[in-house]
Amino acid sequence: MDQSALLDHQFTVAAYAVTWAIQLAMWPWLGFKWWRALKSARPPAQPRTRAKGSARSLSSAFRLRAKAAAQASRPGFPLS
Repeated sequence: MDQSALLDHQFTVAAYAVTWAIQLAMWPWLGFKWWRALKSARPPAQPRTRAKGSARSLSSAFRLRAKAAAQASRPGFPLS
């Protein structure tokens, strides 16, 4: 190969390498941009709280009362 052909080939390879690098770097950038847009479109997550008087809180209150009543009915339990 003569000098100009070798230089031509090196420029072609470099141009292809730069093109591929730009295209491959574009995919993560687009994915991040898409994820950020998707995240901002969703309403913010709100903490999950139980309403007062829900079935779960009532059953736990009942269990606490039943436990206290069982302990109070045992002989020798301090009444304070």
